[in-house]
Amino acid sequence: MNNQEKTKDLEKLHFDKFKKMTPDFPAGQIIHNDSPDFLIKQTEDMTLGIELCLIHLRPANNQSDKAPLQQQEGQIDKICRLAKDKFEANKYPNLNITLLATEFSPLRKKRIPHKAEELANSLYQQLPSKANLESLDQFKLSQLPEPFQNANIVILPENMKSRWQCSGAGFALLDCRKRIQEAIKEKTKKYHLYLKNCNRCWLLITTPTKPSGFIHPDEKSREHIYNSPFERTYFLDSNDNQLHLLKTTTFNPDSK
Repeated sequence: MNNQEKTKDLEKLHFDKFKKMTPDFPAGQIIHNDSPDFLIKQTEDMTLGIELCLIHLRPANNQSDKAPLQQQEGQIDKICRLAKDKFEANKYPNLNITLLATEFSPLRKKRIPHKAEELANSLYQQLPSKANLESLDQFKLSQLPEPFQNANIVILPENMKSRWQCSGAGFALLDCRKRIQEAIKEKTKKYHLYLKNCNRCWLLITTPTKPSGFIHPDEKSREHIYNSPFERTYFLDSNDNQLHLLKTTTFNPDSK
């Protein structure tokens, strides 16, 4: 699956969740478009557009040496994938390995395979012998290369495939008024382009289900009045499964 197909799948995942959570979602033929991302053809002369906007946490001001969380998550995924391949070359029993990683400075591309090899070797050296595994259900390892803090390991039955996953340590953004308004402003630049394919348009701002998506609007953020030209502007908190219809003012994107 290429990056474009992954993006389309992710868009559909968020859209389907939004559709289920919207009581008055309009009936009509749904078309997975590009600009806007979805079209709902209600009648021959009426089409609603829905544009998706995925937002992430940004590094704190005092952490300018850290990579954006989504970049860290991408590098962690690559390290885990490469380490899993190297580890399984040793024909070890099937394991479910859950790693915990903390924030770190961005790695150069050439360093990722080396970091993966460090991780695979560290795990292999600390694991009990294959004979001793029979008496264990699960165990924990802690002496791992940075940015990994520990690994919880569960022994799997022979008929189950090994699985590696990584949880990230992060923080939640509660007062997200500025971040939401920035997202609206960015999408406003293409508002007229969207209206070439539909009569009216909604904006759906959402987050990934990862630490970089720990954005949970507090009461101030939910009650704030945002500037938005879209007919409706929603915020879907993917981690908490909460949908918020944001309050907005009538805003002409042509006005200065």
